[in-house]
This record gives sequence, C-alpha cells and structure tokens, in this order.
Amino acid sequence: MRQFRLVLVVIGLLVLAACGDGGGGGSDTTSAPGDTTDTTTASGEDLPVVRLQGLDGGMSALSIAMIEEQGFDVANGFQGEFQYIPIDAAAQHFLNGESDVSFDVGPPDLAVSQNSDYDVVAFSGGARNHNRIITKADSPYDSIEDLVGARIGHFGDDSTATLSISLLLGEFHDLDFHEDFELVLAAPPALVDLLASDEVDAIVSFEPHVSRAKATIEGGVKEIYNPGEDFSENVGGTLWTTTVGAFSDWIDENPDLAQAVLDAWCDAAEYASNNAEDVATNPAYDDLLGLNDDGKAEFQAFLESYQLFSCGWQEGEQEAVAEFLDLMAQQGVLFTEVPGEVTRTLEGSGG
Repeated sequence: MRQFRLVLVVIGLLVLAACGDGGGGGSDTTSAPGDTTDTTTASGEDLPVVRLQGLDGGMSALSIAMIEEQGFDVANGFQGEFQYIPIDAAAQHFLNGESDVSFDVGPPDLAVSQNSDYDVVAFSGGARNHNRIITKADSPYDSIEDLVGARIGHFGDDSTATLSISLLLGEFHDLDFHEDFELVLAAPPALVDLLASDEVDAIVSFEPHVSRAKATIEGGVKEIYNPGEDFSENVGGTLWTTTVGAFSDWIDENPDLAQAVLDAWCDAAEYASNNAEDVATNPAYDDLLGLNDDGKAEFQAFLESYQLFSCGWQEGEQEAVAEFLDLMAQQGVLFTEVPGEVTRTLEGSGG
C-alpha cells in the first residue's frame, strides 16, 4: 500500500525530525539535499551532481535510465547520480532527502506530502496514465461492470493505479472497487502469471507488464478499463501515473540545476517519442523492462501509438492535476483538503 505507506512514512519522519534526527539525513554515501558537489567528467570538466530517483522496474526507472544511457545529464551541464529504488523504500528515500529529484511522484503523493509539511511540488509531467485493467482475450468480460464479483489482481491499495481506479469507479460508475470485486494482492510481475493461470479473472497492470501479458498469455489479452480515458471523458485533461517532483527549497536554491534536469528530461521524452524501437530493444534497458522479443515488439507498438512521456507542463495539464486532487479530497480517504500549489512551472517547461 504505497500511498498509505507514504502517510506512515511522513508521520515517522516528522517524529524523527522532532527528535532532531530527520529531514535530510542520509547514508554516508549519499550527499545531503541541495549539495551540488562537483564531479569531474572524462573530459576534465567539473559538473554539479544531481541525484535522480526512479522506481525500480517501472516507467520512472526507464525515464532516468534514458537520461543516463543517452548522456542527457552531461549534455545539459550536470552529472546524474541515478538511483533505482524498490517500491517499499521509495517514499522514505525521497522524503528523507536522499535524492534531489524523483521521477516517481504520483499526484496523490503531492497532496499527502504537503499536508504533512513536506513542500514537494511537481515541476513537470512524467508518464501519462498507462494503467489498465486487462483480462484474457477469450474471457466473457467486456466492461468493468461485467467484472462485478470477479477476482481482480492488483498491486496495492495505495498505488496511483488503484487510487485512481477506485476514485473514478465510485465517481462515474457507482462501483466500489473494494466491495464490488474480489481483490487479490500480488507484485506487478506476478499478476501476469496469475492471469495466465486463471487464478484471477483480470488484473490491474501497467507498462511494461501489459506488453509482457500480451506477448506471453496464450490467446492474448483485452483491455477492460482505462482510467485515463475515463478521466479525460468525464473530467478532461491528462491523468498522470508519475510526475517529476522536488522540494520547493531545492528548486529555489538550485534554479539552474532544476532547469538543467528539466532540459535533460525533455531530451529523454523526445528521444522516446522518436525512437520507440531503440527504447524497446536497447539491451541497456533489458533489466528494467524484462521483456522477451515478442514483449519488446508489443512495447514498441505501445510507444508508437501512445505519447507516454511528456516534459514540462502543457496547457491545461496543471489544472488537470488540481481537478484530480479535488476529487480525491471529496472522497476523503487520504486527505480532505488540497494544498494551494502542488505543481510549479519552470522557465523552460512550456506551461
């Protein structure tokens, strides 16, 4: 339960801070927040270090991996320290100040953090919604309503995916995700195997696992519910799986570095949009994606058909984040009040 874990982590960190041992402490091998210690490149150029965090095994990890592999950090005047963090440690790692910029900040994280006195803001979009509810292609289910009473595998009540699905089903379909379905909890890779073996009727999944399901489940899969489409049709605008976040203080103290990170991310997002085959098949990303050749072909087709990554804020995107969080506040599960500003525009963000 990532978001509820985040709430517990925030509370725990506040207790540590009150005891004089929290907020910005790190291991001996991790520099403190805002530390822009220089590193020397192969050419002898000294560059400031920025610690970039992604969730191991997800699209946020691919986001920073593209910056690392393509050298977009050095090209934009900084040296990235690339951190691929397991899901159980990701929130604490970021809130403890052990990374400068996180590519795995979901919109709910912004409100939860700010309501707990962590001034985290998103200064760019990251990955647009790529969560889906899928089932076997030959299943009798054709709509989310058909799945009422069925077994649905998911990967955590606090994940952005489950939170979004639960919110939207309640708001626009008069369905209770936790009461109207039989939920089965498992890790994202294991969910594909559960669907393949008919231990569940459907799963909540995301890329690259949807592509793996398409490539490995006999007969293929079909999409039953797309929360991004539901949000767009009923609310309008983009539903984000991840955004790019940092502490406001870090941005204020390092405006040029924040802009450099944004520029590097814009380069990576453009690279992904124009080089789907390379992204899907490049051996440098194999460990992150975990796809066989057929899965890589499915992922390439997905990247070619859907503009997954976006940099900066385009027109209306910040408003869409605010509208999503307003709906969450009305639901009242994680919070009842949205902080004033959870998104921020940098000079080169396009917003």
